[in-house]
Amino acid sequence: MTTEDTLLRHPEMNAENLAESKYNIQNVANQATMYCNIENWEEAESLKNRIKRLLELRATAFGGEHPDTIREMENLASVYSNLGKWTEAEGLQIEALELYDRILGREHPNTIQTMKNLASVYSAQEKFMDAEKLQIQILEMYTRHFGRDHPETIRAMSNLASVYSAQGKFMDAEKLQIQILEMWTRLLGQDHSDTIRAMSNLASVYSAQGEFMDAEQLQIQILEIHTRLLGREHPDTIRAMTDLASVYSAQGEFTDAEKLQIQILKLWIRLLGREHPDTIRAMSSLASVYSAQEKFMDAEQLQIQILEMWTRLSGQEHPYTLQAMSNLASVYSA
Repeated sequence: MTTEDTLLRHPEMNAENLAESKYNIQNVANQATMYCNIENWEEAESLKNRIKRLLELRATAFGGEHPDTIREMENLASVYSNLGKWTEAEGLQIEALELYDRILGREHPNTIQTMKNLASVYSAQEKFMDAEKLQIQILEMYTRHFGRDHPETIRAMSNLASVYSAQGKFMDAEKLQIQILEMWTRLLGQDHSDTIRAMSNLASVYSAQGEFMDAEQLQIQILEIHTRLLGREHPDTIRAMTDLASVYSAQGEFTDAEKLQIQILKLWIRLLGREHPDTIRAMSSLASVYSAQEKFMDAEQLQIQILEMWTRLSGQEHPYTLQAMSNLASVYSA
C-alpha cells in the first residue's frame, strides 16, 4: 500500500506520514525528471500523476497556503515543464507566486525563485514580454539587496540579456553582456567557467548582429582557454572549435572553417564513435562547408552517410532523417 493510500484510509496518521509524503514528492519529482531526461515519457507521466495525488493529500491536511504545499506545487510544475506541458506549469507557477507574494512578501528568496521559474516557463512558450517584466523585477531586487557585483545579480543580468536576445533586442542584450563579462572577469578571472560562458554569450550576440570580427576574437579566446585548461580532445574544447568554425563560415572564410570542421569530425569519431549524434552533426556541418565551396561530390558523400545513419538510428520519419533527406536533395539539385 502506498503512502497516499494509507493516508486516505487512516487520517489520524497524517502528522507522521505527511513528513514521509513530503520526502516522497521530492523523490518522485527527481525520478520523473530522470525519466524525462532519458525520454521515457510514459514513466514520467505516471510519476507526475502520483505527485498530484500526494500534493492533494498535503493540501487537504495542511491547507493550500502551507509553505510545504506551495513547494510541492513547484515540484509538480517542474515535472510539467520537463514534459513540455507549459500551460499546466505556468498555472501552477502563477498560483505559487501569488501565494508566496501574499504570505512571504515580494522580496523573499522563495518568492524571487518562483518568479525566476515562472519567467523560464514564459520564455519556453515565447511569452518574452512577460518574461522580460519578471526578469527586470528580479534584477532590480537583487541589485538592491546584494549590490551590482554580486554573483546572483550578475546571473539575473544574464537571464535578462537572454530574454532580450530572444526578442531580437540585440543592442540591449549586448550592453548587458559586455557588463556581465567585465564583472565576471574582475571577480573570477578570465579562466573561470562563468567568465567563459559570458564570453560565449557575448559572441553569440555579436554574431546575431553580424559583428563577426568581434565574435571571432572572442571565440578564438574561448578556444585557447579551453585548450589550455582541458586539452584538445575535451568535449568543451571541441564545441568551442565548432563555434569558431561557425563564425568562420558566417564570414565566408570557408577554408578556415573546413580545416576546423575536419578536425572536429576526427575528434568526435575518436571520442564517441561514427554513429554518435554529435559525430553525425559534425559530418553535417562539414558537408555544409563543402557545399558552400561548391565541393558537391564531397558534400554528397557525407550527406548519403548521414542519411543512412539517421535512418538506421532514428527511423525514416524522424525529423533528423527528414532533414538529412532535404540536405541531400539540396546537394543533388545544386
